[in-house]
Amino acid sequence: MKKNFTLILVALLAMVGLKAQAAMYLVGDAFNGWNTSGNVVMSTDDNNIYYYTAELTAGKYFAFFKDNEGWSNQRGPLNNDAAPSGDWESTKSGGAWRVATSGTYLIQYNYSTDQAKIAIAQQAQFDPTQRKFAVTGAAFGGWNMPPTAAQIFTNNGDGTYTLVYEGATAGQFKLSGVGINDEFDSGWGVFNGGCLYNGSLAIGDNALSAGNTGNMNFPVGGNVTLTISNVTESSCSLNITVNEEVIPDKAYYLIGALNGWSDESKIPFVENDGVFTLTQTFSGEFKIKDENGNWLGGGVTLTAENPSVTLAEGENLVLAEEREYTLTIEDGVLTVTGFPAPPALIGVALHGSYDSDWTDVLVCEMQNVNGAWVLSNQDIDEGFEFKVVATYDNGSQAWYGAQADGDYWVTLATLSNAIDMGTTSGYNNLFFDDAGTFTFTVNGDLTSLTVTGEFDPEVFTGIVYDVLDRPIANVQVTAMPLVASVDGIMLRDEATGYSTTTPADGSFRLEVPGGVNYEVSFEKYGYLPQTLNENEVGDIVLEWDAATVITDLTSGDNVVSVKYVSTTGVVSDTPFKGVNIMVETYQDGSRKSVKVVK
Repeated sequence: MKKNFTLILVALLAMVGLKAQAAMYLVGDAFNGWNTSGNVVMSTDDNNIYYYTAELTAGKYFAFFKDNEGWSNQRGPLNNDAAPSGDWESTKSGGAWRVATSGTYLIQYNYSTDQAKIAIAQQAQFDPTQRKFAVTGAAFGGWNMPPTAAQIFTNNGDGTYTLVYEGATAGQFKLSGVGINDEFDSGWGVFNGGCLYNGSLAIGDNALSAGNTGNMNFPVGGNVTLTISNVTESSCSLNITVNEEVIPDKAYYLIGALNGWSDESKIPFVENDGVFTLTQTFSGEFKIKDENGNWLGGGVTLTAENPSVTLAEGENLVLAEEREYTLTIEDGVLTVTGFPAPPALIGVALHGSYDSDWTDVLVCEMQNVNGAWVLSNQDIDEGFEFKVVATYDNGSQAWYGAQADGDYWVTLATLSNAIDMGTTSGYNNLFFDDAGTFTFTVNGDLTSLTVTGEFDPEVFTGIVYDVLDRPIANVQVTAMPLVASVDGIMLRDEATGYSTTTPADGSFRLEVPGGVNYEVSFEKYGYLPQTLNENEVGDIVLEWDAATVITDLTSGDNVVSVKYVSTTGVVSDTPFKGVNIMVETYQDGSRKSVKVVK
């Protein structure tokens, strides 16, 4: 009995504990703000249905906290949907409900099913005479929120609102509107602006609507009257009347890292007949502020080569080196002087070598000819590797290479081409694979090199023998140029080739244009063809083709020796297994060849 009683007590305590943990809270700017404490606590009935009745304003948002006031327990739609008209809606983790229409709402939450039911209990009639409006921004004294008394409209009691403002400036601002019992806050109220994408207003009537969140551009400076009329929950008309237009004197100020971006420490320019100047020692990021409070930049680093920028709203300006600069503004263009004079170019040369580690450097000075740098009729040997080197009056040098994927090879195909040059890490050495006489021309800004001239002819020589060291006549020797395909594989240029035929002594001499890589082939019926890289060409041996060998009918009496030659050209006194060429030598020196199989 005691044991059963204990189990019942534990179960009851568990139920009480579970019930104590169950709770629902309302959070959001429709209630007490977006925070994790002090939110509205909902009441509950015996069916685990929580409920709360409240006056809600259109455009506000709210969500539920389930069990405790923490973001991990937030419940609401994922897309900030409008509050439903009365049906139960499934909720999800995160998100919030949007109040579509102002009124009195009955809000319910089914704890067991995670569903919300939100319905207007009593429709509140919108009263256009019960609103508050204010302006804030650079055009009306600053981006203040809450606004100052000078920025708040007077309610005329008839649905219109008036603000007389002295000393307005042409510039940006926003219009904020709230209910008569609400306060201006960081949410900016109903309108949050009034125009899309920094829209400009006009003197006279302007239509504004909620949801357009961009700043508005006020058109004039001076004393003006602003009148709001035709007020609805999401729109109004704004009339601009100019009482006295005042064109303020133009003014510019330097503000940035040098003064901690402090408006109080901004440094004024001095104006003289429409030209503004300031001399200051500084470096780093900065902007120019004008008399309307606009922050002007351009997002560039100013240098001796690029000292000017048209001022506009944008990213910060930069001066990289700390020194004394003079800043001049004329017609909206900032020009900076005071940069150190750039080093003067005093010479250009080819620096090259014939060995890979550049232990022996060849320097070929170039001459300035009509603004270009020229080296004429320079003899270049095979394997020359080089860059263009510029020398300046301060002793510095800049090495220029070709803009290429890997090393740049000067070939017959690239002669007379303009080669893009530069000094960054993507610019590589240039190479000559063949010798010749060339003229090098570098343009004045050192960005382009052109090589003209002629490669020395390339000559292939040697003697063709058979496996018995006998010269072979009538062998066709062909040199075929190689071209690089797009994937880097060397392919033969089938449209171009150079050929010769060996005479009785088996010799060949084949002269071809230089500056091109070649494959050289050797072909004759009865022999296996052979193809060599150009660097391998010399005396060669062609093997017999066992499938096409022709018996030598020349023979004499009295065999003095018999040799067997394999299909790979190996000679033996005994036959090899498989196909052999049997060579019989007779007393008179003649030979007879015949194919035999072992």
